[in-house]
Amino acid sequence: MRLLHRLPFMSSPDIAMGIAVKTLLDDMPPGLTAEDRLTYLDDFQPKFFPFATHFVDDLSLCWKLCDALVIGISTLDKELPAETKLAWNNASAYLARRRLDRA
Repeated sequence: MRLLHRLPFMSSPDIAMGIAVKTLLDDMPPGLTAEDRLTYLDDFQPKFFPFATHFVDDLSLCWKLCDALVIGISTLDKELPAETKLAWNNASAYLARRRLDRA
């Protein structure tokens, strides 16, 4: 039986990408300027994503998705526990210190 849909990060390339992006975000010093973050990425990308195209654009899209989710979650007053909102706000703050956008 062939599955038409699958969960993300179930195959080896997906797992490797998830680990590489997590490594990028965790190893990047959070106090860098936007320009320094892009320089850091320019050094990082050839090591972990040598054949990737539009990598920064894809990460920027991911940031925008996360931003939209945080905005949506903040509007759910009674539907979500405060701990869930706090977790999303913490994740948003973590990502904001590591944002990778080219102007």
